[in-house]
Amino acid sequence: MLQYYQRQAASYFFSWVLALVFIIPAFFFLWPLFQAGTWGVVAFAVILAIGLVILLRTFLLWRGNIVLVTNERILDLSKEGMFGKSVSQATYNEIQDVSWQRNGLWATLWRYGDVQLVAGGGSIRLIFPCLKNPQQVVDFIISLRNKARKQ
Repeated sequence: MLQYYQRQAASYFFSWVLALVFIIPAFFFLWPLFQAGTWGVVAFAVILAIGLVILLRTFLLWRGNIVLVTNERILDLSKEGMFGKSVSQATYNEIQDVSWQRNGLWATLWRYGDVQLVAGGGSIRLIFPCLKNPQQVVDFIISLRNKARKQ
C-alpha cells in the first residue's frame, strides 16, 4: 500500500504570481520592445527568461516535495532549491506522535496544513508543510501505525 502526498499548489501562490508578473508584461510590451531594435529584443528575452526561471523553479519545488506513506514507513522527499534534495524516513514502530495544524486565512480557504511526526524518543521531528486535508493524512498514518503495532 502506497499513498502519495505533496504540497498544495496554492501554497506557492506568490511565486506563481511573481513569475506571471514577469511573463505577462513581456508579451504585453512585445511590439514596442521589438520596435526598439536589438536592445528591445534583448530586454524582452531577459524579462521572459527571468519569469520562466521563476516559474520552472516553483514548479520543480512543488513537484519535488513529496511525502510517501507506505505500509512499512513514511518517507519525506524534500527538494531544497534547484539542485538540493534530502530524504528522511520513520518506521511506524518509531513514531510516537502525529499531529496537524492549520494556520492562517490562506490555509483555511485552500484547506491545507502542516503535519508533524515525532519519532525516536522525540529526537526526530518530521514536518510536512502545506499538505491538502492534513486531518485525513494524520488519520491514515495513525491507522497504519496501529496495524503495524498489532503485528
